[in-house]
Amino acid sequence: MTINIWNKGEKGFSNAILILYSVGVLFSASYFMWETYPITVVYIVARLYKILVEVVVFFYCCFKRRVIKIDNNRIAMYVYIFIVLSFIHFAGSVKSFYRGGELLLLIDAFIILFLFNDEENSYVFRIITYGFSIIVLPSVIYYLITISFGVELPYYKLLGIHAGKISSGIYYELRPFGLIINAPGGYVARLCGIYDEPGVVGTFSALLLSASMKNTRRFRAVNILLFVEGVLSFSFAFYLLFFISLLLLFIDKSLIKGIMLILFVGICGVIFFNINFDNQQINSIKKRFNYSIENGLEIENDRYNKEYEAEYNKFIEDGGYELVFGNGYAASSKSDKLSGGSVYSRLIYDYGILGTILYIGVFLFVLLGFGINKKNITFILVFFISIYQRPYVLVRDFFVIYLCALFYLKRLELKDSA
Repeated sequence: MTINIWNKGEKGFSNAILILYSVGVLFSASYFMWETYPITVVYIVARLYKILVEVVVFFYCCFKRRVIKIDNNRIAMYVYIFIVLSFIHFAGSVKSFYRGGELLLLIDAFIILFLFNDEENSYVFRIITYGFSIIVLPSVIYYLITISFGVELPYYKLLGIHAGKISSGIYYELRPFGLIINAPGGYVARLCGIYDEPGVVGTFSALLLSASMKNTRRFRAVNILLFVEGVLSFSFAFYLLFFISLLLLFIDKSLIKGIMLILFVGICGVIFFNINFDNQQINSIKKRFNYSIENGLEIENDRYNKEYEAEYNKFIEDGGYELVFGNGYAASSKSDKLSGGSVYSRLIYDYGILGTILYIGVFLFVLLGFGINKKNITFILVFFISIYQRPYVLVRDFFVIYLCALFYLKRLELKDSA
């Protein structure tokens, strides 16, 4: 049973509130939130903003509107999210209580599923897409000036929040609204935007592009910017995910075009790997590929090392309660051998086989309310493939992007079919 709650006379609350909410999502994992950030006042304000913007949006929706949307499917989604969050905290061998991030996620889910209408969720996706392309731009500019052109710009040496990176000597060159990750001893410097890894820039760029490419008229300039930012992040994930998006886009137009794209990329790849470059960043990509007649093409997996593999294999062999229910929330982050890895198997170590199924099931459950169509199939595939290398997606930024992108693509599909 669905109770329609929207007051047809209301167009929704002001765009300013939606923009404030979107900014909060974009900055939720930024360096402003790190305890190592040197300006204490900014750090405190950023932390408060992340919380207060949720509270403001929540109460604005509840009190300015006379009705709230109630839908049985959405209630089921929300309950399922709550059950999964409870499972990952309480089912593992080490129990823990909800963290602030999970509580904010529950508020986000409530806002998106019950308080925002479809048009507003679609608008949030557009703001996030525009906003992300803008906030990464300073880092791109700093990278081109300092790394590509060799011009020195002053910076503050900012340490990250991960012990493994600090012990490895990795630091961030902090300039206004832009990070470049670096380290002594021949480390390949790369841009990070406002996040802790170049891979975040690459993954987000690919995800947003996979959805915004469906409406090139609205996002043409932004798509170009996202593409440039993804390329300059030198994130292998971006190259792979963008290729998948492009391939599906070509196949949608014509199978022949899809085959031609594969051949074109293959030829470009052969040429690329037979050219010697002086650029460290490009060579870092080349080093991940090895080709021989005996073994064919081999791709180096830098998502984990031998220590990680040995520890994870031991966990699988030991079996028992932990294999089914996991070691507990963030257990792999506390392990010296596992914390440096970033691959889907960390979910299994933390939450067990059952917990991982339930965890991924959140995003499959959400799909039941949208269905799969020509507009959203590319985004859905890219999102689930990205989980292999960036598995912790039940967090605020990934979750909001996933939901709001589906609302945006749903409206696009309805508009085209009208």
